[in-house]
Amino acid sequence: MFDAPLLQDHIWSNLIKFNTITFTARLWVPWLLVVATVLALCVWILRKQLRSSPAYFNLFEDINYKFRARKKRDWAALLALCVALGITACYMFTTDNSFFENFDLMSLGTIRSLKFGQISNFDYTRITPLSFWYLSTVYAITQNMIVIKGFVFIQLLVAVWTMYCFFNYIPSARRLVFLAVFVLTPTVLLTSKVVFPERDVIILIMLSLICMRHFSKSSSLTWLSGFLFFMNAAIYTKETSILLYFGILLTSVLYNIWNEQIRPQSFLHPLQLIKSMPVEFLIGMSLLLYAIIHFLLQTPNDENLYLSTNTYSWQMLIYYYKFESTIALAALGMLIARAVRNYNTAANPMFRGGLVIGGVCVAVTIIFILQTAPNSPHLAEKTYYLQLPLLFSLAYIFQNTRSRLILAVLSLALLIYSAGEIIKARQKEIGIYYREVAEFMATKLPKGNDRTKAAGIFIIDATQADATIDKWLIEAWSSSYAYYLPEYNIVFKSDKHIPTDIKGILALRPFTIKAIYFPILPRKKPENGDWVIINKNNRLPKTLEIMKQLPEQPEYENFLFKVYRAK
Repeated sequence: MFDAPLLQDHIWSNLIKFNTITFTARLWVPWLLVVATVLALCVWILRKQLRSSPAYFNLFEDINYKFRARKKRDWAALLALCVALGITACYMFTTDNSFFENFDLMSLGTIRSLKFGQISNFDYTRITPLSFWYLSTVYAITQNMIVIKGFVFIQLLVAVWTMYCFFNYIPSARRLVFLAVFVLTPTVLLTSKVVFPERDVIILIMLSLICMRHFSKSSSLTWLSGFLFFMNAAIYTKETSILLYFGILLTSVLYNIWNEQIRPQSFLHPLQLIKSMPVEFLIGMSLLLYAIIHFLLQTPNDENLYLSTNTYSWQMLIYYYKFESTIALAALGMLIARAVRNYNTAANPMFRGGLVIGGVCVAVTIIFILQTAPNSPHLAEKTYYLQLPLLFSLAYIFQNTRSRLILAVLSLALLIYSAGEIIKARQKEIGIYYREVAEFMATKLPKGNDRTKAAGIFIIDATQADATIDKWLIEAWSSSYAYYLPEYNIVFKSDKHIPTDIKGILALRPFTIKAIYFPILPRKKPENGDWVIINKNNRLPKTLEIMKQLPEQPEYENFLFKVYRAK
């Protein structure tokens, strides 16, 4: 009943309209043009040093392992990766394939995006203007959830391919097993069904590193420009990317201090210092420009709406991110041990060890400084914020663990842990129950536009006394019903609703409110004739009091909800 057509009508006009909004909203394009101009000028000024500096010839491992078609081990590892991708596909497509799947898809923002395209994040809350171009592109082409998941799966395949290409300094069998394990970790798998920027970030970071590797071998400014382009694209797609590149920069600076390439008197001659480390300067300039934009636009952390609603104690976050933190600490320990043994090496560890250091910078910032974790109901218990530390830490461990037996045991342990977490998460998938209720309501509700004859639906969903979450959930009910049942005559009601600033949130182009969501009225209890939808897990005193006034038997019931008709 709620299956959208495979493809949208007027795809080309949609692509132009949706991405025009994404790329022009909130005037972020001029800022990025300034960033591009400054970096291009810096490259031109430093072109002589960049083409002639021998310091960058050995930034990466000077080895390239290829897939060996004659080795059974490589074929077995490839099969393991294919099985991992198959499990991911099964997980993606066996849950509810509609926008009832989770609250984020049911939300006002998503429904608005389906009609007009996604507004870029470039304001006092977040600076990620490139994070939603892919989302707007997908929604312009299709709004069928199965096809959308197909796009997401293709995106995952591209991410896996770029990782396979970059990590070519790891033997092919190990590399394939590492990718299979990484794909099946709950950090990655549990967000595989959503068009999230995390996969974009991995692709962009891998492409930037591949470009830098080519530059280190050829000193070509074209490859360096590619590195800067993809690095900045990653930074402006997800804020945590800046922490990764900061760790890379920090590693190189500390290395140069250790080898006395940087001395206290070096800072008396800043131009000479810049010329001696031109790549580091370009990375630092990229981070500085982002920091300036951040300083000009962002509110303090305690006033930032996004951070303030997702903040927890660091003690709690250590347990929350225990899986990713353990892997990152293990990799950091291995890196320190190797650095102690090879302290006099001539190889700049800017990228060899800097990727692990960068991942640790991400983890430390998220846990101890920002103290943040996803708080939305559909994202709770998902740890994708530390996806980058997990990726580079696992890669380092698989590269530097000599014993195949230890790697096999480690892989098995990680897969067993991941399987347990994924099974628990799969049991909490509740989208199908929202869809079932909507299908039932579609058989009972009136159609038309006469508000005097509108059917009232009183929603009691949230299981905790949290007004903010409850407000969001009620809006998700209203907006998803407006999307799937636009011809129906419905008014939603709730005892906790806080009126939405519909103009501030949604109004970029003229539309009727009904095109986005049905009206939501504040009511302390259901009125005569209202349909009452109650989450069975809600046992709050208010809910129990309301239930006493309802008929003994519900009109409809599934695993999660009961639907009554108030009299």
